[in-house]
This record gives sequence, structure tokens and C-alpha cells, in this order.
Amino acid sequence: MHALHLRLDGEQHESAKAYAEKHGLTLTAAVRLFLERGLAEQPRSNDGVSGIAGRLDSLERAVIAALIASESARLAMESVFAHDRERFIDLPDRAAAAARARLAELDAAVAGL
Repeated sequence: MHALHLRLDGEQHESAKAYAEKHGLTLTAAVRLFLERGLAEQPRSNDGVSGIAGRLDSLERAVIAALIASESARLAMESVFAHDRERFIDLPDRAAAAARARLAELDAAVAGL
């Protein structure tokens, strides 16, 4: 076991202390847990971007790419079926419902792992 002296500002100390008390941990155990979780958040590869900021950046790029792809598909469908626009009026609502259903399926699959 190694000793580590850590300095926290007042807000950090109070937040860590409150978390520890809420979860029945010592302050030391809570800080170890924070460290363990923070290290687990690090990406597996060294791509120059680390931690949560890197994950958010990757997520943001994925969301933008998905939005561009879905808008491209929507525009292509509109151009092909321009004469039948009424059929596609409720398409965004149906797509949102389908996405929610797919997320529920994924949550169930992950919970079963």
C-alpha cells in the first residue's frame, strides 16, 4: 500500500465528504472509488484525447454523423416520393418511437450481460 497526500479545495472536500456519508464510506474509501472510476473512464487507446472530454467529443461527432445520415435519407426519400408527401408527415414521430423501442431493446440486452 502506498501513501498519497491529496489537497482538495473546500468545495471538493465537502462534496467528497457528503458522498462518503451518503454511501456509508470513509472519506478515504470514497476518494479511492472516485480515482478507480476516473481511471476506468480513460479510453483504452492513446488517441490524444482522454477521459470524459474525449468520450463526449467522440459522442458529439457520432451524433452529428448520424444526424447528417438521417437527413440525407429523409431528403432522398422526399425527392423520390415528392408526389406522396402526406405519407411522410408523421415519419419523424414514428422514427422517434422506433428509436425509443430500439434503445429499450439495447438496455434489456445490456442488462442481461
